[in-house]
Amino acid sequence: MAFPSVYEMTNPLTTVRKQHFWEYFSGATLNSRWTQTNVTGTGTFAMSDEVNGGFKITAPSGGGNPTIAISFHGSSPVRQYAPDGSVYIVVAKASSTTSAIFKMGLKNVGNSDNFNLDSASVFNNHTNYSLRTGDGSNNTEADGSVPKDASWHIHKLVLGSSGVDLLIDGVQQVTNTTNLPDTDLLPQAQIVSTNSDAKSLSIRYMECYNT
Repeated sequence: MAFPSVYEMTNPLTTVRKQHFWEYFSGATLNSRWTQTNVTGTGTFAMSDEVNGGFKITAPSGGGNPTIAISFHGSSPVRQYAPDGSVYIVVAKASSTTSAIFKMGLKNVGNSDNFNLDSASVFNNHTNYSLRTGDGSNNTEADGSVPKDASWHIHKLVLGSSGVDLLIDGVQQVTNTTNLPDTDLLPQAQIVSTNSDAKSLSIRYMECYNT
């Protein structure tokens, strides 16, 4: 069967493809779509010199809870993902289970530590990996059943009109139905060091799309 275009091989013309991106975090440098941000302190950003090591962001040693992040489009953020119909997937690991907090997900602020408001994120600030959602005024946190560790995991956030789901390694963990984000969002990942040691977050893969 012949098709007029490659797009029409998998999509009918009545369907408009929605925003969708994926990143394998490989090669020599980070794709230019990302902005590297020293929210607090001065960290390092580099591709890991190891097999399937991905991209590593490192918060420096010292006090003050240094916070290092990557996000879309820096000071002129493009918020492409719907708060009530999108998916965020990331394959990542932290360098330590203590004194290292990562926050990864969708939020409406590009260069900020503020994952509390208008966001949906997975974080490791508790004993288990947790889900945090915020609606611009308040936030809700709920723990899953997977203990935080220093291993690779697939974290998936599914944002819908009635709730946000967190899945880890394909297993449903928790659903938040209150304080849901109510504005368009962009992807970000960050690491915070809460003691005097440098802490790192390695990211192997990320994917986001509107549903």
